[in-house]
Amino acid sequence: MTHYAMRDCTQARELFFGRGQLPRDLIDDAILASWVRCAEMNKQAEQAVVFDGHTDARTRDLLAANQALIEHFGAALRKFGPAFQQSGFHPVLTDAQSIIIASRPASSSDCDELQRALALGTDMSEQAIGTAAMNCALAVQRPVQVVGREHYFELNGNFQCAAAPVFGPEGRMLGAINLTKRIIGPEAGALSLAEGFASAIEHDMLARVPGACLLRVSWSRDDRHSHAVAAFGTDGQLLGMTQDARRFLNPFDAPIALLSFDRVFEQRFGIARDMMSHSRSAIPMRLRSGLLVYIENISVPRSAESASEPVSGRDGVQASGAAFGDGVFSAALPVAAKALRKGLAVLLRGETGVGKEVVATQLHAATCASAAPRVAINCAAIPETLIESELFGYAEGTYTGGRKGGSPGRIEEANGGTLFLDEIGDMPLPLQARLLRVLDSREVTRLGESKARKVSFNLICATHQDLAAMTAQGRFRADLYYRIAAYTLHIPPLRSRAQRAQLFDKLVLECGHAAGLSGDALDVLCRYAWPGNVREAINVLRRATLLCDESRPLGRQDILEALDSGASGMTPPPVSQAAESEHTLDELEATAITEALRRCDGHVGQTADLLGISRSTLQRRMRGNAALREARDHTRGR
Repeated sequence: MTHYAMRDCTQARELFFGRGQLPRDLIDDAILASWVRCAEMNKQAEQAVVFDGHTDARTRDLLAANQALIEHFGAALRKFGPAFQQSGFHPVLTDAQSIIIASRPASSSDCDELQRALALGTDMSEQAIGTAAMNCALAVQRPVQVVGREHYFELNGNFQCAAAPVFGPEGRMLGAINLTKRIIGPEAGALSLAEGFASAIEHDMLARVPGACLLRVSWSRDDRHSHAVAAFGTDGQLLGMTQDARRFLNPFDAPIALLSFDRVFEQRFGIARDMMSHSRSAIPMRLRSGLLVYIENISVPRSAESASEPVSGRDGVQASGAAFGDGVFSAALPVAAKALRKGLAVLLRGETGVGKEVVATQLHAATCASAAPRVAINCAAIPETLIESELFGYAEGTYTGGRKGGSPGRIEEANGGTLFLDEIGDMPLPLQARLLRVLDSREVTRLGESKARKVSFNLICATHQDLAAMTAQGRFRADLYYRIAAYTLHIPPLRSRAQRAQLFDKLVLECGHAAGLSGDALDVLCRYAWPGNVREAINVLRRATLLCDESRPLGRQDILEALDSGASGMTPPPVSQAAESEHTLDELEATAITEALRRCDGHVGQTADLLGISRSTLQRRMRGNAALREARDHTRGR
C-alpha cells in the first residue's frame, strides 16, 4: 500500500535480515511475503542482480501469444502518454509469469539504463530479480508499490516501481502494468497511475467485444471517471467486466457464465437499456443486494438490440416493445418513418392521453436533421377566429395592432422540418380547404397578401375522432382526409397494450423511483382500466412515488392510494378482448370520461387531472356529448 512506501524500511530490514524476525506492520504484507519467498529460495540480499532475457525465438513466441493484450496496451498508452512525459517513469507490460512483453522508453536521462534493464523478454519474476512491484502485484492480484530498499536485493534500492494487475473480461489475470524510475522520493501518484493504466486496458478489451453494450457503474450520477465497466450481450448476459466493476457486480466471484443483468440488478435488461437510451445522464439502478448505484451506457451499439424486441436502426426510430408497451405498434413505427421520407402524410389515431405527441416527436427525430424545426399546433386549443392567422400568417396592416412587417404562420415556420397538427378533426371546414391547397401546391400565402412562398415539410396529424365517419357525415373534407391519411397509425389504448407491464417498469424509473415496482403493484397497474391512458398512468406513478420510501419498490397499497379509488376502477378483461373491441374511438373515450366523472363525483377539474388532460379539453368533449353532461350531473346528485 502507498502509506507503507512512505516509511523508512531500515528497521524492517534490520529485523528481517539481521535478526530473522518478521517485521509485520512495518511494510506492506505483499512485500513481506515476497521477502519470505526470496529467502526460502536462498537468495542473499547483497548478491548481484542480473536482468536476463529470453532468447529471440522465445521472445517472438511470447509476443505472438500475447498480441491482443499488447494491442490493448498500445491503445491505453496513447491515452496515458502525456502523463509519462518528463516523469522519468518507464511503463512496461508483463505477462502473467512476469515476462516483459511490451514497453515504452521513458523520456528522462534514465532512459537508456532503464531500457536496457527492462527490455522485451526480460524475466521480472522473484526467481530472477527478487522483490519488485510487478511480481508482487501478480502474486497478490492487487496494486503494489515498492520503493527503494523495500526491494529484496540491495542493488535494486536505487529504483521505485508501482504495478497493477490486468484482468481479462472473464476475470482471468493476464499480466501487469509496471512503472519504474530511479528513486528521488516516493511518488504518491504512481500507484494511482498504474491502476488507471490497467483499468484502461481492461476497458479497451471490453470495448472490442462484438455487439456488447458497455455500462459504466458508479455510486453517484455525476461520476464520469469510474473505471467500473461491464459488457452485456443483447440478451442481457454478462460478457465481461473490469476489476473495479467486479467489486460492484460480482463480489463473491461467481462464474461469469452464470451472471446476467437481471441476476445482478433488480430491473430487467430491456427496460434499463430503453431508459438509458432516453437519458442524457446515468440512471439510478438497484442491485439485487439492495444497494443503489448509477449506470450509464457508454457504448454506441445502435445495432445491439434485443432479438425479442422489434427494432429498425435503419429508420432511426426507437421501436422497442418496452418503449410503448406494445410490440405490434412499435414495429409499425419504422414504416411510418419511411412513409414520411417518401413525402406521405402520417395520421396518428388514438384516445386522449395515449401519447400521440410523443410518437410525433420520435417520428420527427427519425426523419429530420437535429436542427430542423418541429412545429406543433393543437387545432382544438386555438379559437376559430385566430387559427387562420396562426397557421398561414398575415401581412403588415392586415390587423390593427399587428406586428410590423407582418408575421409568418406556423406552416412557414415548419419549412424544412415537421408540421404536427394535433386534433385535426377540430379544424374548421374553411381552413381545411386552405390547408389542402398548401399540401397540393407546397406554397403558402399569408393573409392580406398575394405573394406565395414555397414550403416543404413532413406532415403528421393526430386525432381522437373517427375522421372516416366525420367525412361520411360531411363534417370533414373527404379530399383532405385522404390526403392526410396516406399512412394511418393507430396508437392502442394503454389497457390493451400487450407489453404494458414493461411500459410501467419504464415509467416508474422515469419518475425517479429506482427501486421499481413489486409484483403486486404491477398486477394492479395491469388490471386497471386507465381511462386517461399514459398521461393518467404517469400522474398515478408520480403520486405513488411521493408516498413511498425510495429505498423500496412501490407496492400494491401505494398504487391503490395513488389511484384514490381502491379497486373500483379495476377491470380484468384479457388483452385480446380489449384489442378486438368494435367500439369506435369516440365511444371508448366517452366510456373512459364517464368512468372518471363517476370516480370524481362529477367534479370537472378533478376529472381532467385524473385523465391527464386540460380542463378546457374535457369541457369541449362534454359540450359535444349530451351523455357526458348527463353523467356529470348524475354523479353530482348522488
